[in-house]
Amino acid sequence: MIKLNYPNFWQKRTWLSYLMLPFAAIYTFAAKIRYISIRPIKLPGKVICIGNITVGGTGKTQAIIAIAKQLTAKKIKFVILSKGYGGKFKLPTQVEVGMNPAIVGDEALELCCHGTTIISRKVTDSITLLKQLSPDVILVDDGAQNPSFLKDFTIITIDGNRGFGNGLPIPAGPMRKPDIMEQTNAILLVTNENIPLSLNIDTYITTASICPVDKLDKDKKYYAFAGIGHPERFFNLLKTQDIELVQTKIFPDHYAYKTDDIMELEKEAGHLLSTLITTAKDYVKIPNQTNIICYNVALVIQNEEKLMEKIYEKIS
Repeated sequence: MIKLNYPNFWQKRTWLSYLMLPFAAIYTFAAKIRYISIRPIKLPGKVICIGNITVGGTGKTQAIIAIAKQLTAKKIKFVILSKGYGGKFKLPTQVEVGMNPAIVGDEALELCCHGTTIISRKVTDSITLLKQLSPDVILVDDGAQNPSFLKDFTIITIDGNRGFGNGLPIPAGPMRKPDIMEQTNAILLVTNENIPLSLNIDTYITTASICPVDKLDKDKKYYAFAGIGHPERFFNLLKTQDIELVQTKIFPDHYAYKTDDIMELEKEAGHLLSTLITTAKDYVKIPNQTNIICYNVALVIQNEEKLMEKIYEKIS
């Protein structure tokens, strides 16, 4: 994963984005050389890869969870393979609920609640552990741009508000590898509005649903904070629930919360007579969580049955 902030000029072509074009050309050239020089291997199971084409949060983790729930319902044996972003582990590891997020990473802890999850710095290093688990399907978190392994079905998630930004490669724009669309089987457009996308690829509109809604008291004031790829989308989602959001605070993606951070947040929330609220990804990293609401978000995929039929056709 490329850990970069998403600057404003990535949304439109400005003098700054054009100034970055020589560096973008170097980035693109290096990516092509990598693709040419690596021979992909076959993993021990059918591979569904869910990734993104741009830098920043696009709802990828929630998309993986949505697919995992469908595979569980069909009683298909699967394993989620993640890089364990933010974790300090060294060897491929199977993640269990309750593990230290500083070791295994926040995303992996969230994913392991929905299926067997292993973390590995390199996909190729996970083969021994994958063979031991013997899955029928391997759900790869990210890796759409990774040429080291073969994929049976690739899904790209796109944020409906940001789209492709200015369409330029890093660092002139947010595009990680523009030509990845040639190997894409389906697109999940994450948006609260029905936005058309003019691409010759099966596109499915996804919207966010909230659970559990009974924890949100409309008579209370809320202070939202998040350390995710696109925190503004989380804040905007809260606002659509007709609740009073009096303050927001953004932390870096995969931020490791310290006790002092939480004490400061609680102090600020107290002054504002508000309740702290955050994402599930942030919540797993917070010590003493009793006074903070975990706002779980799930993706609802329109025409989900059609998408799953196409996936089953590829992996059967």
